[in-house]
Amino acid sequence: MIYRADLTAGSLKVTESRIIADLLLRRCDDAAWKSALESDNVLQTRSPATARRMGRLIRNRLETMTPDLWELVRDGSPIVATHACLAAAVNQSRLLADFLQLVVKEQVRVFSSTLPQSLWYDFIANCQASDPAMHSWSAATLNKLRTTIYHILEQSGYIDGTRTLRLQTVHIADEVADYLNKHGHLGVLRCIRVTSLDFLGGQGIGNEIPFYVFDYPAEDELRVREHLAFLTHKLPKQAPGLKTIHVNLFDFLIEMVKERGKFEQWLTIEREQGSKKALKAVAAMLRAEKLASRFAQVVMSQQPGLVLVSGVGSAYPIVRTHELLNNLHKHMGLTPLVLFYPGVYDKVTLKLFGKASLAFDSSSADRKRNARYYRAFRLID
Repeated sequence: MIYRADLTAGSLKVTESRIIADLLLRRCDDAAWKSALESDNVLQTRSPATARRMGRLIRNRLETMTPDLWELVRDGSPIVATHACLAAAVNQSRLLADFLQLVVKEQVRVFSSTLPQSLWYDFIANCQASDPAMHSWSAATLNKLRTTIYHILEQSGYIDGTRTLRLQTVHIADEVADYLNKHGHLGVLRCIRVTSLDFLGGQGIGNEIPFYVFDYPAEDELRVREHLAFLTHKLPKQAPGLKTIHVNLFDFLIEMVKERGKFEQWLTIEREQGSKKALKAVAAMLRAEKLASRFAQVVMSQQPGLVLVSGVGSAYPIVRTHELLNNLHKHMGLTPLVLFYPGVYDKVTLKLFGKASLAFDSSSADRKRNARYYRAFRLID
């Protein structure tokens, strides 16, 4: 069995988790546990049976972690305690972890504004294909699980409410992220960190160049453009002092041609002789190494903390993405660059517009012909 239905017993229960964390940290024996839950009714439940059930749920959840996390639950601020409880819940529940990883992250990736509850049923169907034992779960159990998970998402801030279901940006508390990193719970951190600003500091990439690819369906181009406008306005508020520069690649190369006084001539060639002749006319001028050099002069001279690059689809086939990235390495240093890519990137191959015929395979001979090959990270896994 891959999945369990124990989440039906309750959502994050942050207030109650603080109490259970305190009992764990005080190393109470069985008698003290029973007295606290049943006689003292520290969880403020209606019956001893409910107290035992809730206490067991929270204790089992917290005991998947170490006392360091229990302290965050007991003593942390409301947001720290909430994220600590979330981390423990994800660590215990594969169902919750997979819903965050496979459903919530995907909705963020495609710029969805909401998290429709209909997605739950598609998710369950996929889970049942992996774990046939789930077919025995009743409809009431599945509905209770849905209610609990959506309530957890609301408590954690991923959605603004279980009625509106609007997605929100969540920045995991530093104390919780540090704990998960320190104790090797990287899978949990990847699940709960649906969006992250860690890439601004190149965290977690070793000695790799901090280039990131945000791939998206080409048909979402207009939505991505709208979101880019939102990002350039919002990022400085979320990361004060961050200088963000957005470069539309197509506009950038057009400006290069205009600076050379060749733009009108280029248009005339295209109009009279066709696109192939026009491309050939500017090929030398817009070679990847020259484009990268000019990019450095215009963009990097402003000392940005983050560079966003869009317009890749419009610039094709004048500019090939992998060639530009290869040549930008020596100019970018440790400055993070995020490429908004209308296609598919699987960490090995870039497929513009999702078409293999326009792909660059970084393991092929094409890579070997370059003096330096590039490696980029997917911004959202």
